[in-house]
Amino acid sequence: MRKIFHLIHVLRYKFWLLRQYLKYGFKAKEFHYGSYIGKPLILNGIENISIGEKSYIQANGYIEAIPYTGESSCEFKMGKKNRINFGAHIIATKSIVIGDCCEIAPYVYIADNTHTYENINVPIVLSPIKQLRPVTIGDGTWIGTRAVIIGCSIGKHCVIGANSVVKHDIPDYCVAAGIPARIIKRYDFGTKSWRKTNPQGEFID
Repeated sequence: MRKIFHLIHVLRYKFWLLRQYLKYGFKAKEFHYGSYIGKPLILNGIENISIGEKSYIQANGYIEAIPYTGESSCEFKMGKKNRINFGAHIIATKSIVIGDCCEIAPYVYIADNTHTYENINVPIVLSPIKQLRPVTIGDGTWIGTRAVIIGCSIGKHCVIGANSVVKHDIPDYCVAAGIPARIIKRYDFGTKSWRKTNPQGEFID
């Protein structure tokens, strides 16, 4: 009996994955069988979105890939085996690329753009959108809960602390935290250990 229940469970899961693929596989720029998009989820510009093999986007988020700033192309691209948790808010007007095996904790905000606010006679929400640098997040990186990443690159195998605001590039193998985020640790391949650093990433212990 247990084997029958297990078989039913496996078949239901495979059928569910097939429904996901049929729903998004012909709409998205790239969508692999075995990936998952939760609902409810606001998803705009799906034709500019690529989701790699076995990647997950959980529910209650807002993801958009539309060239509001007039760029000739726009993309939001995820590699394989990524997990974007609940409540993510991701806005690409040019390019946001996430590598492989990344963990994005709940309620993270990622954008390659910002609202301008120079004209005080225009509400900020109605002001033009300013294009910033493309965002990249390297393989194996973990982004903590409620972190904000705007117009910058984060290297591979990094840790970004919860509630951090990242507006400058973070190199590979670093731990960064704070508002604004600063490097606090970096992996030392000589000692094969994580060591404290100054904000420039220079070892201090």
